[in-house]
Amino acid sequence: MKFHIRIIISLVLSISTLAEGLTNNCLSIHIDDAIAMNSKRRELYSQMTNGESAFTSNYLINAERLAYPVSKAFDKKARKYQNAGIPLLCLDAIDMSETPAFSYQRVQPRTSYKDAYIPSIRNLNSRVKNAMIKNYFSAMRILDEEVHKMEEDIHYNCLTRHFIESIRRTMFLTPYYIISAKKKGLESPRKLLESFIETQLQTLYLTKSIDKSAANIQEAGTPIICQDVPVIPLPTDEEIRSFYQI
Repeated sequence: MKFHIRIIISLVLSISTLAEGLTNNCLSIHIDDAIAMNSKRRELYSQMTNGESAFTSNYLINAERLAYPVSKAFDKKARKYQNAGIPLLCLDAIDMSETPAFSYQRVQPRTSYKDAYIPSIRNLNSRVKNAMIKNYFSAMRILDEEVHKMEEDIHYNCLTRHFIESIRRTMFLTPYYIISAKKKGLESPRKLLESFIETQLQTLYLTKSIDKSAANIQEAGTPIICQDVPVIPLPTDEEIRSFYQI
């Protein structure tokens, strides 16, 4: 009898651990998936470019590896909200399975890199931070404008656009997270979320540098990075309703 009870307890603990794994560590899992995918694609791009893409691939993967422990720290801080049913920093990330399939097809950009729109990160960060003092939606409009400008030529600056889309999505979700936490009697996640947004804003300096390293390869038609990141849309009403009720 005791043996059967121990088995039942073990099963319950196993199921609880599995459930926690499905809702926790979202950021670090996302980055781990990105590292795995970009490591697989590194050799494919190298074949396409006779090795010219190796620097960009390694630059990107090493940046992701450096980001991994930072993502673990954010995951840890977000856990109490996730365990309470608030998908904080989980709903923010788009699954890497949404990334376009790898293609050997070359796509010739309409313009050269020097003629493409390249955002001023210092100016953008300053405008976004000032707008956040008023409200998140004012800051989000600035990011929205930036995304639309960058979409005029989708063959360059793809990692930077990806991160701006990510910041925009988190900014949209932030008020809903804050209200949901208050309703559940939890400490406001405002500082955590603004710290995460600030980290991403600072990361734009790095993404711009990685994008620049890829420019010559992209100019020749190899869609490195641009076909390696999923589009990050704003959350749907259904996604919001999954955790937020008026």
